[in-house]
Amino acid sequence: MANALKGADTKLLSPAIRAISTNADGMARATLRGFFEKKLSLEDVQSLAPEIYDAVEIRSPSDTMFAKTQGAQGSESRTGEIMKEITKYGSATKIAVTALKELIMELNAQCARGEFPTGELNNRRVTAVEEAGLIVGRKTGCEPVVEDKTDSLKRFAIAGVDRKWKWAEARIDGDSVICSHPDVNEPVDVRYAFSKNPTWANLYNRDGLPASPFRTDDW
Repeated sequence: MANALKGADTKLLSPAIRAISTNADGMARATLRGFFEKKLSLEDVQSLAPEIYDAVEIRSPSDTMFAKTQGAQGSESRTGEIMKEITKYGSATKIAVTALKELIMELNAQCARGEFPTGELNNRRVTAVEEAGLIVGRKTGCEPVVEDKTDSLKRFAIAGVDRKWKWAEARIDGDSVICSHPDVNEPVDVRYAFSKNPTWANLYNRDGLPASPFRTDDW
């Protein structure tokens, strides 16, 4: 591409270089290194000096977003892929997923500061974080699990200090499940699918893996 641009109209070339040097993805910016070092005249460098300096000194939004978790390289497309891989590990990732969800405020703040484009690109990375976690799933035979947005969670039971179990109304809240029952004002323990044959248990993660039966009591 560098050879093809030889002799290109600088009125078109300079804006293109400026656009790439402010790209939200650090990998895109990195493609300009050879061009900066070998293809620009002194006049070009003087004209583009502010953009060249900023491209080197100011970290791109995607680098900032993934600096702690992905070695500094990321993009709106990779957000979904990363979240999908993380959620495969089920409950072991609860802390990690919760921390990633806190990024949503920062992602939107980057747009407000003009550091990342608004609209579809930001929506894609925000949605990828929001959708990581749990679903009400439906499993039919050997078919893959599908999300059922019309159904409710089943097989959750809660008990108060009186140790009387009640089938709970359960709903998903991010990466957690909120359980309640009108007769249990102060729940102290919960059970999920805790039986020999837990028919209708329907809590899954987004990779289609079922939640294991569990109990918090030791009665």
